[in-house]
Amino acid sequence: MLALRNWPWFVLSVLIMFAIFGVYLHYQPLVYKVRATLLLKNKVQKNEATNISSIFGGSQINTTNIKSIEDEIGILTSYTLMDRVVKRLGLDIHYYRSVDGIQREIYANSPIRLEVEKGESTLYTNDLIVSFSASNKVLINNRIYPTNQFVNTEYGRLRIIPQRVLSDTVQPITVSFSSRPRIVNAYLARLEVVPVLKQSGLLTISLIEAVPDKGEAILKQLINEYIKEDITYRKQEVSNLLSLIEDRLELIAARKHNDEIPLNNSFDKPEDVLLSEQEVNAQLLDEIEKKLNGLKLIERYAQNKGGKARLDQVALTLSDPVLINQLEEALHLETKQNKGNHGTIQDSALYQQLKYIKYRIYKSLQRIRKQLTQSRNEIIGQNRRTREGIKVKPTKETALVSVLNQPAIRNTLYSYLLQKREEAVMSVLSTTSESRIIDMPRTEVVSSATVNVMVFILLGCSGLVLPILFIGVKNAFNNRITQRTEVEELTHVPILGEISLSQQITVDNLVFRPRIQSVMGEQIRALRTNLQFAGNEPHRNKVILFTSCLSGEGKSLISINLGASLALLGRKTIVLEMDMRRPRLHKGLHLEKRNGVSHYLIGESTVDEIIQPIAGYNNYFIATAGLLPLNPAELLGSERLPKLLHELNKEFDHIVIDSPPIGLVTDSQLIAPFVDITLFVVRHNYTPKHCMKMVNNLHNGNRFPNLNIVLNAVGEGDIRYSNYYDGDYTLSPA
Repeated sequence: MLALRNWPWFVLSVLIMFAIFGVYLHYQPLVYKVRATLLLKNKVQKNEATNISSIFGGSQINTTNIKSIEDEIGILTSYTLMDRVVKRLGLDIHYYRSVDGIQREIYANSPIRLEVEKGESTLYTNDLIVSFSASNKVLINNRIYPTNQFVNTEYGRLRIIPQRVLSDTVQPITVSFSSRPRIVNAYLARLEVVPVLKQSGLLTISLIEAVPDKGEAILKQLINEYIKEDITYRKQEVSNLLSLIEDRLELIAARKHNDEIPLNNSFDKPEDVLLSEQEVNAQLLDEIEKKLNGLKLIERYAQNKGGKARLDQVALTLSDPVLINQLEEALHLETKQNKGNHGTIQDSALYQQLKYIKYRIYKSLQRIRKQLTQSRNEIIGQNRRTREGIKVKPTKETALVSVLNQPAIRNTLYSYLLQKREEAVMSVLSTTSESRIIDMPRTEVVSSATVNVMVFILLGCSGLVLPILFIGVKNAFNNRITQRTEVEELTHVPILGEISLSQQITVDNLVFRPRIQSVMGEQIRALRTNLQFAGNEPHRNKVILFTSCLSGEGKSLISINLGASLALLGRKTIVLEMDMRRPRLHKGLHLEKRNGVSHYLIGESTVDEIIQPIAGYNNYFIATAGLLPLNPAELLGSERLPKLLHELNKEFDHIVIDSPPIGLVTDSQLIAPFVDITLFVVRHNYTPKHCMKMVNNLHNGNRFPNLNIVLNAVGEGDIRYSNYYDGDYTLSPA
């Protein structure tokens, strides 16, 4: 019902929203999707030998590849990588040109580029209007500055770099600056990296951008930065191995230097000295065995098989600073990993770092075990020689051969490490990325259609919702009766009928005529029917009083047409124009001015003299108000009024009384004791709600017999009776 009564508002609102959508389409820039495809080699394979194992032949170390598709996607969408792209392409500076009155962003077509050495706060709050006058001069907000050099401006220290020959024919542009973090986050929000297939190393990188060439440049630079990061990481991995080889070479070189020291004559020692040396060697062997057992415990930890409880004690007994530092770093990473969020990119990075540290621990264990084994073998050999010396007193030549074997072993190991160092250097110099660009960035389709459909639906829904909200707010602040339900909520007085405002009202206000059908006529018939069953004694409803709260509510229109309806039933009916302050019924019926009710009440006329027939009806009469008295209330309170109604009751079947509004004057209450039924007219969107409180008071006090309500102008907002009582009544506060 709300939509039907206010359908013009809904239509107007929807049309306005469609107009707004048209303006939106005109000013909205097209949005493009830029795509590129990148191949990640060996990023999904497991148990892949790393660069370190390949340097050592791949037989000693075989680790799981520390890279995965999820890790690489995390790197590609990282803040650090996008920050480098924004910085190198200068994406925090935007260039615009007016196209058909709309500022459109330009990128590759910008005639200049700006560089900021130091910016003031005003640089990020004001746009720069740049115009051109000569090849080496530009105007920034109407101030001339040279090009190709840093200059001090009110916005900071800037440099203007021409991208073409400048002249006064070049169209001015607008330059705006944004903070780099905001731009980086904005591009990351529009960046999407997804695998082409679930088990594939192909990645599709897409970016939403309004300027196609700018989007392609961003994706190209992003892929280049990713490849550079990959190469840097792989070089760092090999460089760490190279550093380890260099340390080992320095240790072997120092021992070779000790081998070159001339041998002393220690083969002619006494027997007791040899026995003492053998006891010392036994203690050294016992210590070496303890260290070898400690190495097994650390090796179990490096292989993730436990052994963490006594790790710090064992490491101290080995007295190797490199191993101790590596163990401390591993324990620190484990603690950090346990405190972090599992399953995140940061947790994956910590896992890979811990894995690499354990690999280095494993290599250190091999080095220390080799040293300890070598020392143990040397001591065992020395003990053997001592025992043989005690028994057989070996010659100096035999002992010298045993000593000279050690430098030969060291020379072989030194040559081997030199070879591996060269291989590591060549690996660093020849490192290339394992990623390859399959499809270069390209602009595929305009992707604004989905957005436009969503905006269209949103505006269409708004066009329907806004009138509802407007009507709801209007009703909330409206103190007038607008619906039947409001009357039923505010009063318990029964509603006898509803009358809609008809467009067929004639100059004499008579809608109900013989052989003429109308909506209002049918509603008058329904009111006439309900009138026959109203009250406790419906057969006595001969005298009908019409009143209302205010003027202009249509009681005169309803009263004269209800009288016509009763007359057409063959019942003799008369309408009394009892409004002696501003009578209008006789004017609407085009009756001549003659004696009326007031003349009878003052005793100047008889009943027959004040009655006039209404043209077009056989049984329909009217008694006009007559002369306007100075004291209507006193006149209606005289003894002549009941006598008038008594005489009319003898001659007429129905008496319809059109009285003044009860909310303005008390005339109706003086007539009320002599009537059978009272019809209180309430007009939609006109009668104040507080009048219902007065209706309740009248009903509860039985001031009007058989009080009923008639709703007028249902579903109509026009006020056609606003001038009916203008100037005669004033509304006194209740």
